[in-house]
Amino acid sequence: MIQNKAVKSTALALLKGNWANAVFAGIAPVATAVIIFLAGSLLDLPIGTFSGIIVVIALLFILSPLNMGVLRYFWRMSNECKDSPVEIFYYFSSLSAYRRVMNFNIKITFRVILGAVIFSLPATVVATITSESFYEFIGSATPLWVLSFKTLVVILQIAGYIATVAYLISLYLPAFLMVANEDMTADECIRHGIKIGRYTKVKFANIVFSYIGWIILTILAVPCLFTMPYLLMSYVVSCRFLVARHNMLADKINGVPKHEI
Repeated sequence: MIQNKAVKSTALALLKGNWANAVFAGIAPVATAVIIFLAGSLLDLPIGTFSGIIVVIALLFILSPLNMGVLRYFWRMSNECKDSPVEIFYYFSSLSAYRRVMNFNIKITFRVILGAVIFSLPATVVATITSESFYEFIGSATPLWVLSFKTLVVILQIAGYIATVAYLISLYLPAFLMVANEDMTADECIRHGIKIGRYTKVKFANIVFSYIGWIILTILAVPCLFTMPYLLMSYVVSCRFLVARHNMLADKINGVPKHEI
């Protein structure tokens, strides 16, 4: 069984002597996101709604490949590679690397959005057909029975949130496979990551929930300098441990090969 303490102690050991570079790498995406949103707010007055579109494009085509570069940097650090922090821009270094990572980012983003929409659909449908505005639109009086469905809407919303979180946890591995094995295509990373995740997502969720305090601290600016590298390295270590566990059981899981990590 993977022990949470083993993940944490291994992450700290790997960061020892590398904190300065790890802090730079961990904070770079946060700083980039702040710059993108500030630029969006400055553009809001002259171009209005289009500023929101520009922010979304920048998040997808600039921030998302940078995030993957940061993840790759921490993965290589876990292999005791002494890379320069500028390696976080690896996916901007060549057209082929950028196209590969963007192919992955677009496909995984689509899956996330689609999953969130599907899980929120029941609550949205019930809320719509039980709202007063719906009956005003169709020119009918609001039936009295719709009041009894208000509680159902809340229950469906909570169920949708829980299902969405569970779905996101099941997608924890594709990004790691993407940076750890450059011979795999985006589709292979997603397919294999999801299949391995079926057998390991509960263990990963257990590890994530053991970091709740650290995750809350990351919301604050100053602690973020130290918690972000720790969380990123812990994610890498968790994935390595869980993939190693999969490799031991790979013969029993059809269609998912062993992975060098």
